[in-house]
This record gives sequence, structure tokens and C-alpha cells, in this order.
Amino acid sequence: HNNLLTEIYMQNVEQINNCFLCKNTSLVKLSLPSVKYIGDSFLFYNNSLVELSLPNVLRIGNDFLCKNNTLTEISLPNVTDIGRFFLVENNMLTEISLPNVTNIGSYFLDENRVLTKLDMPKVNKIESPILDNCRNLIEVNLPPKFVHIKDGLLKRSLANLEEQLKSQQEDEEYQERLKEKEMRKKKKQKDFEM
Repeated sequence: HNNLLTEIYMQNVEQINNCFLCKNTSLVKLSLPSVKYIGDSFLFYNNSLVELSLPNVLRIGNDFLCKNNTLTEISLPNVTDIGRFFLVENNMLTEISLPNVTNIGSYFLDENRVLTKLDMPKVNKIESPILDNCRNLIEVNLPPKFVHIKDGLLKRSLANLEEQLKSQQEDEEYQERLKEKEMRKKKKQKDFEM
């Protein structure tokens, strides 16, 4: 729980064990260019990280960057296996591309309310449930065998979009009624003063 570190660069480390930098609230930049394997709870509850470099990671354990709400982009070009609770409750990432991922664990990206685009063209195995409460996804790229997941996600996203538009329209109509009411009130007051 070291909260003094703001930047780490580790050149020749190939494996990160469980709970690496859990609950660290000061780390802003982390570069691990040689890491291939990441254990569970990597940067769990870290809310200061804005830059992360993991270009060669192949496997990620459970609870990867859970509840991190500062990271706005992530690149994991070589990752093939992802454990459970990947980036759960991260509400800063709008797009995620995992071009080589083949296996993902359950609760993948749950509660990511700003995510709009997800690209996983090679995924082969998905443990359910995933992407729960990701209501803004409008673009999903998954292999054809997962069309039911894609359709379900897009259906929920469209329903959410329709709900937002309806709510916005109701707000506009309400504001219009308030203006009319205020105008009638002013007119009555003006008529009374005469």
C-alpha cells in the first residue's frame, strides 16, 4: 500500500504477482514493457493512474484494474487470456480493443457505463455473465458464434438510448410547461395591477 510512488518503470520483469500496487492512490504512470503474466488484483482500487504501458502481456489474472476511474485509455495488443472482473466499474474508458484475446472470465467489464465500443475479433471462450450494465455500447465486434451476446448488448444499449431520449424529451416538455405557467402568472399579475 505504498502511496508515495507516482511513476514506475520496470524493464526486465516478466511476471507480476497478486495484489501488485493494490490500493495505491498516488501512482500516475506505470510502464512494464517486459511483463507477460499478471496475477490477481493488479492495481485494484487505484484511482490515480492515467498512463499504463503493458505491450507484451499475454495473461491477466482476476480483478485487473477494478474500480479504477482515472485511466482513459488502455492498450493490450498481445493479451490472450483475461480472468474474472476485468476492469469492473471503470467509468472512464469509452473504447477497448483486445485484438488477440481468446478467453475471458466472468464479470468482464461489468458496470462500465461510458463504454461505447468493444473489439474482440478472436475471442473463443466467454464465461457468463459479462458486460452487465454496459448500457452505452453501440459498437461490438465479436466472432459470429457470439451473436446472441452482441445482439443482447446492442438491444440493451438501444433501449437505454431510447430511455435517455424520452427522458430528455419529457424534461424539455416539462420546461416548456413551466415557462407557460410562469407567463400566465406574469399575465395575471399584470392584469391584477391594472
